[in-house]
Amino acid sequence: MSVDEIRSAIIGEQAHVLQRAKGIGPKASKQIILDLKTKLTKEAPDGPVLLPLADSAARDEALTALLALGINRIAGQKALNQILKDQPGITRVEDIIRAALKILH
Repeated sequence: MSVDEIRSAIIGEQAHVLQRAKGIGPKASKQIILDLKTKLTKEAPDGPVLLPLADSAARDEALTALLALGINRIAGQKALNQILKDQPGITRVEDIIRAALKILH
């Protein structure tokens, strides 16, 4: 995993992503998130990280759909970040994908 992926997982409270690393289980991943989330959000609030939408599962599903459509991962993540800033109340996967595609095209 890249540093940005780890940072994104921590800020997005995506414990399952951290658990992909060897030796990191459910308890350790949750502890890492608790210990580092505040520090990372203060350190780089405008950095290129995945910020959580209201429902991170919806965000993950939307990113997966964008990747399946041939959208570059970084471009997709940037579009999702923009949606979060502009429309923080958006939660439906279909709406997230539609808004991301409008930004990307």
